[in-house]
Amino acid sequence: MALQVKKRYLLPRKRSAHDTLPQRIQRRDQRRQSMRRGITVALVLLTISVIGGVTYTWYMGQQKTALISQAQSNRGSRAIFRPPKVASDAKIGVAVQMSASQTKPGENASITVRTNPEADCSISVKYNNMLAKDSGLAPKAADEFGVATWAWTVASNTPTGKWPVEVLCKNKVHSAVVSSEIEIIQ
Repeated sequence: MALQVKKRYLLPRKRSAHDTLPQRIQRRDQRRQSMRRGITVALVLLTISVIGGVTYTWYMGQQKTALISQAQSNRGSRAIFRPPKVASDAKIGVAVQMSASQTKPGENASITVRTNPEADCSISVKYNNMLAKDSGLAPKAADEFGVATWAWTVASNTPTGKWPVEVLCKNKVHSAVVSSEIEIIQ
């Protein structure tokens, strides 16, 4: 039976002074090549990033210019609101749009209603079942948008409590009423 060697192991040789010099040079050249590759890759990535950034900035600048020019073109034209066209004998509705819910005697109170355009509206305010009398409670016609507003001064002798406010709006055929209340506090 013969001996078989499966693996051969190289034994380290003794190095002489002239053996180490070529290995050092070879390692130095390998380090330089690695360094050159790293610098080249970094420069290529930097170049791609700069080109991408410049392209992105240019493209976004183009978009802003378009938006600014659109905004400037719209700035010159104003929106025109036209009142709705409603027949003079159309069914009518009325709703409180805004109301001063609390006020003190001697101060002003107000209410705004919305109804059909140019409807004739009247208001009644009762304190202790007594109809309030003030120049601000005169009948009014709603404007072309259907808005009517009243403002009046609450008399200084008005008792505290919640008091009804009714607005009646009518046209040629139809009418509508809305009720609200105002609270007089001290």
